[in-house]
Amino acid sequence: MKHYNIDCWEVTTPDGGGMIQEHVAFFSSRAVAEEYAMVRQIKSKWPTSLHSFTKSYTVLDSIDELAELAQVNLRKSALKKLTKKEREALGLQHFGVEE
Repeated sequence: MKHYNIDCWEVTTPDGGGMIQEHVAFFSSRAVAEEYAMVRQIKSKWPTSLHSFTKSYTVLDSIDELAELAQVNLRKSALKKLTKKEREALGLQHFGVEE
């Protein structure tokens, strides 16, 4: 199992209703994203926005890893529901959970 995190810049534009930003493209650098956003904004009546973004992927090497990943995600979900005191009381304080 391999985990990949890709830092990039996302260009978005409003959906026209003013509530949702729609994804347009990802770029590897801010300079290229700004250049694209400027060109797009000239051609379109809608403004564009830039956001720093990290895209994460997990690539599995076997079917067994899929079941393992499901178990890991289930454990993380269960641990997040416990408070720090509850994890300590159960002896689970060493299992990392972002708070």
